[in-house]
Amino acid sequence: MTTPRFLALGAALTAAVAFAQGELELDLSAPADLESVALLPPTLKVTAKQGGFVGVDTKKTTYKWDTAAHARLVEAMTKELGGKVVPADVTQGALAKAGITPAQAGTPEAQSKLARALNVTWVITFEPGANETLAGRITDFEGARAGEAIIGGAAGIKAPAAAAMASALAPKLKELARQKLAAREAAIAAAKPPPVEQVVDQELAPPPQVTQPAPAPFEPTRATPRLSVAVGPGFATRGLTVGGEASTELAQLQNGTVAGLGFTVQVEPLHFFDKTKAARWADLAAELHYRRAFTRAQGTSGSVEGQSCSMTEDDMQVRGTWRYRFAENPYVPRVGLGAGFSQEQTRFSCDLPVVSAVYRGVDVQLRVRQALYRDLVALDVAFGPRFLIGGPDATPGFSVSGEAWVEARPWSFLFARGGARMSNLSMSNAGVSVVDTRGFFALELGAFF
Repeated sequence: MTTPRFLALGAALTAAVAFAQGELELDLSAPADLESVALLPPTLKVTAKQGGFVGVDTKKTTYKWDTAAHARLVEAMTKELGGKVVPADVTQGALAKAGITPAQAGTPEAQSKLARALNVTWVITFEPGANETLAGRITDFEGARAGEAIIGGAAGIKAPAAAAMASALAPKLKELARQKLAAREAAIAAAKPPPVEQVVDQELAPPPQVTQPAPAPFEPTRATPRLSVAVGPGFATRGLTVGGEASTELAQLQNGTVAGLGFTVQVEPLHFFDKTKAARWADLAAELHYRRAFTRAQGTSGSVEGQSCSMTEDDMQVRGTWRYRFAENPYVPRVGLGAGFSQEQTRFSCDLPVVSAVYRGVDVQLRVRQALYRDLVALDVAFGPRFLIGGPDATPGFSVSGEAWVEARPWSFLFARGGARMSNLSMSNAGVSVVDTRGFFALELGAFF
C-alpha cells in the first residue's frame, strides 16, 4: 500500500471513530459522592392542652426536632463512616433554609429536597416504631426508600443506643453504595462503543502525552486553623499605687492612656495532621503575645519641671494552651488550661525620681473558648494567678492576670480579633511597695492558614 493511500485510510478510520463517538452521549454521572450521607433529626411529638370547655378535647399536637439526639446520632455515624457524614449543625441549618418542618420529615419530597440542598447521595431518616422505639431508614437522592427500616433505640436516643443504631446502619449503607457504584460501572461498560481497529504509522504517530493531575489548592479551615497571625493598634492604661517609707522621696506619677501596638502569633500543631485535627483533644496551641506602648515621661513641677525622659513600656507573653471539646456541638464551650512566661516592664532611661519596674513571672490560667456564631466568631477568655519571680531588691506579692478576645474568621485567610488584657501586679522591698494595674485594649487584623 502506497503512503498516500495509507494516510487516506487512516484519516477515514479516524473520522468514523469521531462520528461514532459523537453519536453516543450518555450521562451516567452521580448527583454526588456515593458515600456522602446526611441524617435527618428525629422528631419529638409535643401535646399541649390549650384550655376550653369541659368534655371538649382541646389538646394540640405539634412536632419539633430532637437536636440533642441528632447530635449523638451524627457523632456515632461519623465514627463508622469517617468524614462522609454531614455535621449536625450544617444539616439543621439546611433544614431551616429550605423551610423543611418536623412534620414534613417523613415525606420523600422533603428528603429529596434536603439531599439536593446538601449535595449528598443518601439521607437517613428516623421514624417512631412500636413500643416507643426509633427506626432508621435509608433513602436515596430522589427520596426513594432503600431497603427495610432498622429498629434500634428508644425516642430521645442516648449515646449507647446511637452507637448501636450507627453500627446497624453503616454496613447496610456501605452495601447500598457498593451496589450503586457497581451498577454505574456496568452501565458505563455497556455504553462503551466497541473498539475500532486503526492502522497507525508508528513513524508518523506522536509520542503519548503523560499529564500529571494538578495538585489541589490549599484551603484553610476555620474550625481547625494551623497558624494565626495578627497585628493592630490599641491603647494602654496604667494605675500605679506606691507606698512605704521611701515613697515620699519619689515624684508623683500622673498616669494616662497612651497609644500602643499589639502583635500575636498562635500555632496549633495537631491541626497539621489529618488523623488528629478533628479529635476533641486536638485544641493545643503555642502562643506569643507582645504589645508596645509609645510614651515618654515629662516633668511637670518641682525640680524635674521641663525634664523629658524616654521610656520602655511593653509586655511579652509566651505560653501554651490546651482545651478539650466536650461535644460535637460547636456551641458547647471548650475548657482547658494555659501556662507560660510573662514579662511586663516600665523603665525610665533617666534619673527622674520614679520607680522603674520589671515584672517577670509564670501565668497559670483557666482557658475557655465559646463559639458565638458557628465557626466564624468565638470568645476566648483566660484568667488566673501570676507567680512573680522575686529578686535581691524586691519580694513578689499576690498578682493576677486575665484577658478576653472576640476572634473572627469570616473569610478564607482573614483573621481579626478585638479585646483586652489586664494584670494586677504587686511587689515590695524594705522601703517601697507598689501595686501596678495595667490594661491593654486593641483591635488586631491578620491572617490564618
